[in-house]
Amino acid sequence: MKYSLGNTDKLYSEESDEGKEATVISVFIEAQAGSRDKGVYDEASFQRTGTRTALLPYPYPYGFIPGTAGGDEGECLDCYIISSRALQAGKAYAAEPFALLEMLEDGGVDHKLLARLPDESEPPPAALPALRDELEAFILGIFKAYPEVQVRIGALLPKAEAQRLAEERRLAGMSTERG
Repeated sequence: MKYSLGNTDKLYSEESDEGKEATVISVFIEAQAGSRDKGVYDEASFQRTGTRTALLPYPYPYGFIPGTAGGDEGECLDCYIISSRALQAGKAYAAEPFALLEMLEDGGVDHKLLARLPDESEPPPAALPALRDELEAFILGIFKAYPEVQVRIGALLPKAEAQRLAEERRLAGMSTERG
């Protein structure tokens, strides 16, 4: 089955309710919240090529942002959609980034974008430390299955950093596609 994500050439939407430009991204979901299964997808064709089973269930829908290949691993930028809604694996959803979780995997940068659905509110600032700790516990928990891999979780960076990285990776992905 092939999935169409629409136009990923532009991350920025029109103005948000507050009159400021909002960043809207497309996130292709690989793992549903509450599931231990993560679909493995070809990031260009969206064809499912396999399944990985994690030690712990995913706390939030998890996937990648198409068109953002790059970074230390050459893969698309990873993203958690912080929502209590049941989002299906194998589908793309519009989302707005609100933070960036620093992560190093074997010394390479593998940061995770945190986003919300456009019709949902951002978590309040007071809730962000607990969200960071929850994601750190999950990530370190799933990497217990890979003791040879060194993982470090850093700070939760603000929205501007999340938007900057998404745009930087989108532009890098566009230049890679054009060769």
